[in-house]
Parts: sequence; C-alpha cells; structure tokens
Amino acid sequence: MNFLNSKLFVSISVIALATTLSADKPSWAGKGKPPTTEQRENHKESMKSKTKEFKNKKRKDMYKEVEKYRDPDASTIYQIPNPFAN
Repeated sequence: MNFLNSKLFVSISVIALATTLSADKPSWAGKGKPPTTEQRENHKESMKSKTKEFKNKKRKDMYKEVEKYRDPDASTIYQIPNPFAN
C-alpha cells in the first residue's frame, strides 16, 4: 500500500513539474533583470486577450451544450434534464 502511495505522489509531482515548465513565458522571464514598463504592459495585454479568447470559447461551448438539449417546441425556454431528478 505504501508503495502505491509513493508511486502516486511521484506521478503527480512529475505532472505538476511538467506543466510548470511548459507554461508560456515572456521572453524577458528568467533573465535576471526586471522587465521594462513596456514589456510588462505588452505581457499584461497578451494575458488579457488570452483570457478573453478562453472565456469566449468556453461560452460558445456551453451554448452548444445547451443547444443539444433544446426542446424544438419551446420558443425561448431551454429545458435541460435534471441529473438529480428521480
């Protein structure tokens, strides 16, 4: 049992490390110098646009998911099945 726990811990640690190393980093990161104001602003705008794109994609995916359950007879009400209903 202890062997399985240590194997699981090592697997999770490797995954966490890999995702950290593969993250998008600005060109000035890790060079030992603080970024200039222009570099900070560019990075800030880049992150804002990525966040906006992600939110828009998520919203479109959610809309598509709701459309799958849309009742064709209902004009405006979306009827989504309740997973907790008996």
